Amino acid sequence: MKNVFLTHIRLAEMAIVITMLLVLPMAGCAGAGSTTIPINLTNASDVGSLHIELVYDPAIIEVTAVKAGKLAQNAVVDSNILTPGRAIIGIVNSNGINGTGAIVSVSFKAKAKTGTSALTLENVEAYSAEKLQDIRTQVSAGQYNAQSKKVDAPSISF
Repeated sequence: MKNVFLTHIRLAEMAIVITMLLVLPMAGCAGAGSTTIPINLTNASDVGSLHIELVYDPAIIEVTAVKAGKLAQNAVVDSNILTPGRAIIGIVNSNGINGTGAIVSVSFKAKAKTGTSALTLENVEAYSAEKLQDIRTQVSAGQYNAQSKKVDAPSISF
């Protein structure tokens, strides 16, 4: 009976250690040294879905998360940030997105102390919520300067 009790204690201790090893490294990534890049929309009207690919220099920055911006608070936002140098973002809102402002905020951490990374938007596709037709867009690139930590946000105009 004593051996069974000790085995359960050892298993519980191992579970705590494994949990700490998995959780603590992630906790350090969330806020320490992270910066946010908004991707802005200008004059959006009835945007039901939006596909955006943010291309950046993975030697300068590393994207850590993508969150809904003010214009996407009632939308479904999904992203894939697994490929260094490219964040793929999808946004859907059946009521349509309207206005000017941040559609998403992209969090990243700097990997270099000097250098500049272009923040280019590629393969941008927008469709209307009501008519389900494609919407013409115009994109403007942004950039991040590692030395000054200055961010110029990329944008999409309608």
